[in-house]
Amino acid sequence: MKKLMTAFAVCALAGAVFAQIESQNIVGYQTIPLTQNGFTFTCATLAPIGMSGGTMTLDQIKPNANFAMFEDSIQIFNAAGALVVEATYVSQEILDSEGLSEFYDAGWYELADVGMENGPIYNDFVMVPGQGMTVFTGYPGATIIIPNPMPN
Repeated sequence: MKKLMTAFAVCALAGAVFAQIESQNIVGYQTIPLTQNGFTFTCATLAPIGMSGGTMTLDQIKPNANFAMFEDSIQIFNAAGALVVEATYVSQEILDSEGLSEFYDAGWYELADVGMENGPIYNDFVMVPGQGMTVFTGYPGATIIIPNPMPN
């Protein structure tokens, strides 16, 4: 019996040594803490193993409750480094608490659209892995949450 157990242990160890192991982060999101009164540089870097050509939309990035609408913002740049989006987030919770849910939709608004006349025009903005962005907040404890891994 002892020889059988030893042989089993040796086979199991050999199988583990020669097995191809792939690991994927299954957390589901990446929380990025933001620098108070400053800019935090980040990018959508996380993609599943073997994925190519994946994208996500800006509406999949969510700030926490410490992110102030029309004060805090996200700036997204193209591959040449040019600013293409400057947006702020209006949460459903704020709309509900202010009694504005029937008039406005939650999401990413143009930072200059303080009257919220154009709606959350940046929700469908497509981002690719590695696309750079900076996030500004004036408040402590603010974060953004990025899907991890990036959706296909």
